[in-house]
Amino acid sequence: MRIIMLGTSAAMPNPDRHDSGILITVRGRHYLFDCGHGATNQMVAANVNPATVGHVFLSHLHYDHIADFAYFMITTWMAGRQTSPVVAGPVGVKQFVDALLSPETGAYRKDIEARAQYPRRQNTEILVPVVRQCEPGVVFEDDFVKVTAYYVEHIPREISPCFGLRMDTVDGESVSFSGDTA
Repeated sequence: MRIIMLGTSAAMPNPDRHDSGILITVRGRHYLFDCGHGATNQMVAANVNPATVGHVFLSHLHYDHIADFAYFMITTWMAGRQTSPVVAGPVGVKQFVDALLSPETGAYRKDIEARAQYPRRQNTEILVPVVRQCEPGVVFEDDFVKVTAYYVEHIPREISPCFGLRMDTVDGESVSFSGDTA
């Protein structure tokens, strides 16, 4: 397991740190926990091709944990992403993704429409991730990892649930991420 802290800052700008983002690599497969401002560029700085990240787990929907998501999606599409990523997050994650990327109503629809005019960017279906709404429990499992979500106290749950996430690997390693809680 390799862990790269892409960003560890809080919601206020900090010239020395980027917002929340952790890249975990297990047996060559990349998993992104949160996608705060700067996450995509920090992956490039760490010599990781963001287009190879296949799974994104969002702990909660505060902007400092999700601000780079549209940039991540559009940039990796332009860089030749081959499959849509899986995105898991709390209640509201589907609406968040649609508000940004929906071909009919998304904030970036005109940008995507213009960029799709280039022959190598016809595969706009890559911009439609597989979205999974989390509840406490196992939210994802593949051959290498299992990711479990737990409620954490951050803001009132009726406003937006917040999750801590734990990843367990087939190699017996584990790591936990508590989002904005200690």
